[in-house]
Amino acid sequence: MMRRVLMRCPDHSAVQHRHAAWIARTILAWIAVFVAITMAPAHAWAAGSAKAIAIYVEGNDADTVRTALLAVVPERLRVIDSGAFTDALGKEGQRGSFGAALTQPKQREKALIRLRKAAAAVGADAVIAARSKKNSPGGLVVAILWIDQIPGDLQVDEDVTLPGGSDAKKTALHGLLDPHLEQLAGPKPVAEKTSVPKPTNDPAVAPPPAAETSTREKNLMSTALFAASLGVEIGGRRFTYSDPITSNTRDYDVFGAPMPAVAVEIYPGAGTTIPFIKDLGLTGSFARAFGISSATKSGTKLGTTWMRFGGGLRARFRPGSPTGPVIGVNGGINFTSFIFDGSATLATSTPDVKYMALRGGLDARIPFWRMALLLDAGYDGPLSAGPVYDRFNGSTVGGVDFGAGLAILLAAGFEARLTGHYTRYFYSFDPVPGNKYVAGGALDELFGIGIGVAYAY
Repeated sequence: MMRRVLMRCPDHSAVQHRHAAWIARTILAWIAVFVAITMAPAHAWAAGSAKAIAIYVEGNDADTVRTALLAVVPERLRVIDSGAFTDALGKEGQRGSFGAALTQPKQREKALIRLRKAAAAVGADAVIAARSKKNSPGGLVVAILWIDQIPGDLQVDEDVTLPGGSDAKKTALHGLLDPHLEQLAGPKPVAEKTSVPKPTNDPAVAPPPAAETSTREKNLMSTALFAASLGVEIGGRRFTYSDPITSNTRDYDVFGAPMPAVAVEIYPGAGTTIPFIKDLGLTGSFARAFGISSATKSGTKLGTTWMRFGGGLRARFRPGSPTGPVIGVNGGINFTSFIFDGSATLATSTPDVKYMALRGGLDARIPFWRMALLLDAGYDGPLSAGPVYDRFNGSTVGGVDFGAGLAILLAAGFEARLTGHYTRYFYSFDPVPGNKYVAGGALDELFGIGIGVAYAY
C-alpha cells in the first residue's frame, strides 16, 4: 500500500556515511569468502568432494564380513575409519551392538536414527550395516542394510549367504551392492588414451598427435551445456526518503506479490576441450509480478507493474573435481521497472523507477551431502533510473544485490531450490531552494523468497 510518511529523519550526511560503511563492510566480507574458496588448494577440494561410506559390522565372523565388504567398495569412494564411526555411534548413545534391533523392521527405528546421525557426524554419505546371523551349510548368512540420509524404505534390506572363498563372497556382494555403490561413487574417470603410432617406412615422418576428446560429465550444474530454472517468488519492495521536505515525496511498501521467474544458462563450448571457452556461457533471466495493486492511505487505487529481466556472460571455475565447489564470475545488463498507473496528480509523486544497470558479480555453489549452498553478490551501476531520479536536482544512484539459496539434488540433473535475494538502490540528492522536489536522499529495497526447480544437461 502506498503511504505518505511525515517524520523527522536523520541528518542526510550521516545517512550517506552509514550507507557507505555498510556497503564497504558487506563487499569486503563477500570478497573474503570468495577469495578463501578460490585460493583453497585444488587437491583439498577434490578430496573433500569425494563421496564417503561407512561400514558397520557386528555378529560372528565380523572381521571376515567387513573384509569382504571392503573388497567390493570402488576406489572412488572414501571409506570412513571404523573406529571413528564407532566413536560417533557412542556419542549418539549406542553402547555395544544393536543385536536384533538392527534387523527387525518394527524395532530398528532408533537404530537407524543413530546410524544416520553418526554418519552425518563423520561425513559419510551412506552406511552399509551388516549383522552375521548364523552359519548355514551354504556359508555365512548376513543381514545387509544400505542406509542413507533419506528416511523411508531402505534401498537394501536383505539376507545374503556368503559362501567360502573370497572370490565367491565378492560375487555375492557385487550382485547385491554394486548398483548402489556405483551410483554413490559417480561416473568413472575416463582413462587417458595413448595413441600408438602406426609404423612408417620414413623415420622423418612423425604421426600426428591424437585429438583430445571431451570428458564433460552430463547432468551436473558445474559442467552443464545448458541449465535452466523455473520458480515462483513472493516479492516485496520498500521505498523511503530521507529528510523529505516537500509534500510530494511519498514512501511506499508492499510484500506478498507472487512473481514467476525463469533463468537460463548456455555454455556453447562445454563439449570442447578448449580452456576457458568451455566454461564461458550466456545467461538470461525474466520475472514479472502478477495480481499486484497499490493504494494511497485515502483509498485511491493505482495499477502496478513490476518486472525485471537481464542477460550477460558468466565464466565458471572449478577449484577441484566436477562434483566440488564452483565459482562464477559474471557481468551483464539488468533492467528493473516498478511503475504505477494512476491519475496525473498522483503520477508526479509515486516512486516510479526504471533501472537499467550494468552488473558485475560473483557467485558460488558449494555442495555437501545431496545438497548445495548457493551464494551470489553483485554491484549494480545504473545507466538510467527513471522518474524518481529525474525529479530531483543533483541525483546520484548506486546499487548492490545479494542472494542465497539451498539446492536439493533429485535425479537425472534435476534439483529443487529454495532461494532468497535482496537488491538495494541508494540515492543522494542535492536540492536547492525553490526546487519542486526536496529530499536528502532515498533508499529503494527489492527482495523476494522463492521455490522452484532447476535442470542441468
